[in-house]
Amino acid sequence: MEEITYTRKELYELVWSESLLSISKRYNISDVGLRKICIKMNIPLPGQGHWQKVRSGRRIYAKKLPENFIGEDHITLKLRTEDEEQGLTLHALEKEIKNDPRLPIKVPGRLTFSERYIVEAKKNLESKNVYYSRYNGVVETSYGYLNIRVSKKNIPRALRIMNALIKLLRARGHELKVEGEYTCVYIGEEKIKVSLKEKFRKVKHEDRYSYTSYEPTGILALRIEGIWQKELKDGKETLEDKLPRFLAKLELEGAKLKKDRLYYEEQRRKRKAQEKLEEERRQQIEEEIAAFKDLYGQAQRLEKARFMRNYINAVEKDAKHKGKLSDEKKSWITWARKRVDWYDPLCEGEGRGLVDIGKSKEY
Repeated sequence: MEEITYTRKELYELVWSESLLSISKRYNISDVGLRKICIKMNIPLPGQGHWQKVRSGRRIYAKKLPENFIGEDHITLKLRTEDEEQGLTLHALEKEIKNDPRLPIKVPGRLTFSERYIVEAKKNLESKNVYYSRYNGVVETSYGYLNIRVSKKNIPRALRIMNALIKLLRARGHELKVEGEYTCVYIGEEKIKVSLKEKFRKVKHEDRYSYTSYEPTGILALRIEGIWQKELKDGKETLEDKLPRFLAKLELEGAKLKKDRLYYEEQRRKRKAQEKLEEERRQQIEEEIAAFKDLYGQAQRLEKARFMRNYINAVEKDAKHKGKLSDEKKSWITWARKRVDWYDPLCEGEGRGLVDIGKSKEY
């Protein structure tokens, strides 16, 4: 197992660069254990809500590291192996959350110090008419509110549970937001959709008009929404007692989503790098082909230029021999040689500038 040693100053810089929970997932130590080490080494820690403020872009100043510390000046942490990371099971994480005295894991019997989202959801739910619900006696929040669907009598309990969940998430360094029709929990950069809904049972009515209705059972469930839906519901333990387990499920789901995201980002990076390499190769081949075509064309032009010069020379020689080298013939020979010079790729004479040879009127 690989070990990394940090000095007191290095550990101070580490705990102010990322959350204790995030650090504990890399090393074979819990965030509670890491906190105890920092307290023992007199290292100040970020306060509650610090990382939420950082994510929102607010400027936060780190507390100064006290000097004149007497004690152990370094600590060795062991990196988790892959098996140990997988061994960070739901049960172990739930136990870690329950044993953290800083976390508000109890759901109060009364709705006190309500979050803004809770106040808004309460007004929305209490304004609903059960007779317009799809389910008998049940109301559901509107677009833009916490995702809650319960019977009227269970509204207070549902709000208390959601209120406690929001506070627990914040204390753990996470965040909950309402985004349109979804209630989203952010575990780091990973977004997880959640809801609180009451379970139903089907009731078949065999009368004149045979139909099926849905009746509320009083059993509440916290859900992780998605293709593979996961939920915790009332059972031998009430949902209030299962909040630490639900938080553990959220954190494990967040870790899985992060791992998947990083994997797919790496695959996209590799794919783009491969595509770039293939594009560079394609351009290189095209440039090679273009250069070769140019070479071939230049060689052809040289050969044709020589062919035309031989013809011009033959015409001049024949005219001289027959005594027919008139001024008009001389003018044509001069014009022809200039055009050949223009065409000849090796010639840099006067004729190189004559482009529009079709419009020339020199003879």
